[in-house]
Order: sequence, then structure tokens, then C-alpha cells
Amino acid sequence: NREFFYNDHFVRLIKAEHLDNDRWYFYPFTMIGTLFPWCLYALIGLIYLFKHIKRHAEAESFNIFLIVWISLVLLIFQFAHSKLTSYIFPLYPALIIIAGDFVYNSIFGENKGRLFYFSSLIMSVLILIVAIGLVAALPAYAVYLSSKAPVYALSAALFILGILALVFVSRKKFLGFTFTLAASLLLILFGSAFVHEDIESYVSSKAASEYLIKNYVLSGPIICSKFYVRGVKFYTDKEVVVVDIPGTPFFSPHPLPFLNSHVKVRDFLAQRAV
Repeated sequence: NREFFYNDHFVRLIKAEHLDNDRWYFYPFTMIGTLFPWCLYALIGLIYLFKHIKRHAEAESFNIFLIVWISLVLLIFQFAHSKLTSYIFPLYPALIIIAGDFVYNSIFGENKGRLFYFSSLIMSVLILIVAIGLVAALPAYAVYLSSKAPVYALSAALFILGILALVFVSRKKFLGFTFTLAASLLLILFGSAFVHEDIESYVSSKAASEYLIKNYVLSGPIICSKFYVRGVKFYTDKEVVVVDIPGTPFFSPHPLPFLNSHVKVRDFLAQRAV
């Protein structure tokens, strides 16, 4: 249909849905940063891979395949003005392979240079910074959470893992360090599972919708602003009308009635029984 073929594939190439993301550096920074805690190894592995291909005329075909894999995905999406992290998901397996190859060669290969040692030291410190940062940021975001306990528990666990990682690195026991790094990612994912219900209320109007259902008899469409419309129809199973004066329509064509002028609001209310 028109929405899928025209709006999702063509309009997003020439028009940015999220203006703050429409920067040349969005995808390069995102593809490395979102690989935490393996981000440094992916970056270093990419540099090493390019150097290897440049120096060796008969580079391994698999290395060329990885470069083509990543380049093709970036080439398709980098020049589109609508940018989201999910668009470049197809290149992450290639990045993970490159990061894993660098880690494996550094631990078990003949060349165990200082680069892996210092990058591992940096990652250990970053884990500690994340642990401390969670506690430092908690007062500013506590209002969004039903309980501080999961955050404190996650912070304490990450701090312990950070210290453990530093010990492994200082003793050059890199295999133990690698397992510790993997455990830190599992902890972050595990900890997120305990706060997802708190997050849901702030990416949708779940609480407001439940309040309406509990305290009012909903016999007509629900009128709400554009910012708070997310999830209202899902949670209430009622028709929704959006008011945004003066405002612009949704990026994608939407079936919801959109009232962006005083005249449209007046005409709509005039048709409703009071």
C-alpha cells in the first residue's frame, strides 16, 4: 500500500522523522557505542581489519566479506535523512564477529600487545563509571521509578564486576576478564527486566488510560494531545482524537482524527452531545 511503499521507503530517504538523529555521525557513533561493553574491541578490530586488507593484496575473502557487509548496510542507510538505530541492526553480527576475532587473537594469539591490555583497562574503568553513574543519576530520575532497589542492586553488582575486571586485567588473566565483561552485559539486561514496567508508563499513557477506565464511564472518543496519544487506544480500546494547535500531522499517515486548528476543534465538539 501507499504507506508501506511510499512513506516508509521513499519519504524517509528525503525527510527526517527525528531531526536530532539526522547527523552524519549518528550511525558511526551508534554502531560502536551500542556494543558496550565490547565497543572498544569492535572499533580496534575494524581498524586492524582495514589495515590488514590494505597491506595484504590477497586478503582473506571472509575479511572482505565482513567489510562489504558493514559498508553495504551503511551505504543504504547513511544517506537517508530518517535515522534510527534499528535500521542498521543487520550490520551488528558483522561487528560482533570483528570484535570477537580481535579479543580471541589478543588472548590466544602470539601477539598479545599492550593495546588489548590498555583497552581492557579502559573498559574496566568504564564499568565502574557506569555503576557509580547509576547511583549519581538516581535522585534526578527516582520520580520515574516505583522502587530504587533494582538500581542500587544493579549498581552494586556492576561495581563488583568492575573491580573483578580490574583485578583480572592487572594480573593479565584476560580470559577471566572476558567472562567478567560478558557477565556485566547480562547484568544490565537482567536489571532492565525489573524496571521495564516503570519505563512503560513514561513511553506511553498507560497510567492516564487506566485512571480514565477506573474513574469514568467512557462512552465516546478520548480527546488528547499529540504528545500523550501513544498507547491510549491500546489501553482503553476506545476511539481517540488528537488535538495539537497549531501542530503538524504525524510523520506517517494516521487514521486518528487530527485537530490542529481552533475551527476543527469547534466543529468536532459541535457534533458531540454534551
